[in-house]
Parts: sequence; structure tokens; C-alpha cells
Amino acid sequence: MEAWKVIAKTTDKPSVLIASRQKLPVLDETKGADVEKGAYIISPAKTQEPDGILLASGSEVSLALEVKAKLQKQGDYDIQVVSVPSIERFKEQSADYQEQVLPTGVRHRLAVEMGNTQAWYQFVGLDGRVVGVDTLGKSGKGPEVVADYGFTVDHVVDVFNKMWEDQN
Repeated sequence: MEAWKVIAKTTDKPSVLIASRQKLPVLDETKGADVEKGAYIISPAKTQEPDGILLASGSEVSLALEVKAKLQKQGDYDIQVVSVPSIERFKEQSADYQEQVLPTGVRHRLAVEMGNTQAWYQFVGLDGRVVGVDTLGKSGKGPEVVADYGFTVDHVVDVFNKMWEDQN
């Protein structure tokens, strides 16, 4: 609904709203979210400098929230989850806002994208990781294809833990 509100007010450039065929939860955290800024903290960390940041957009946001919950249970990580519905809009924001959402001191960044990973590296940096798809698509039943590409809580948690080990 928040994206629809932004689109309704946008008269100076094209807008697109991409829907999913997946069965996804309705996230209460998105109500009143500042989608207009392109990215926002959907699940804050406990501190200003969290142990890690998970970035996602669209259907991957619920997965990122599940990953945060599992990481916190297993290792007492302080994780921030950032929803990025529009990379272009986020890049237009002030440096202060960008720093608030993605503190530069946080090196443990992991983006989850059920598509091409290229655009995400500008936000995860040299030390970060992206779980994504950089190959041609696969055929099969949706849940099986999604799992085969690694879009499961366990796989994304494993990628985060490996990144943590490599950097510490």
C-alpha cells in the first residue's frame, strides 16, 4: 500500500510496481514505511552500529526478517534489516539519511535478491555478500526452484555466518 501511495504522487517520472506470484506474508512492519525514500529500516538493530545489515526488496524482505530472527537466536547478533524498494530513490537521499540506514562502519552486509546481484554491491561493499541469481532461469515448481537457488533461511544464515568468520 505504501508503494501505491508513492506511485500516486509521482508525476515526473515513470513508476512500476512489481507483483509476486509467491504466497507471501503481509508484513505489519511495512505499514507507514517511508517507501518514498527508496530504502528504510524495517527491523532496527539494538545499537547504532549493528553487527550486520541484511538488505532486501520485495518478496525477499520476509526472508531477511526470518534470517535476522535465526541469527539472533544462534549467535546473539545485533542485526538491522533494510528494505530497499527503490535503489534509485535511495541514492537520491541525503548522505545523512543514507548513513542512518546503512552506517558505513558496518562491514557485515548481506543482500538477498531473487534476481541479478550487480546493483547490490554498491551497498554491501567489498566485504559484503549477495545471495542472488546471476544465471539464466530454471524451470520447475516455484518452491523447488527458489530453494535450489539458495533462498532459504538456512542457506542465507550460512552465508552470513561464513562472511562473519571471514571478516573476524
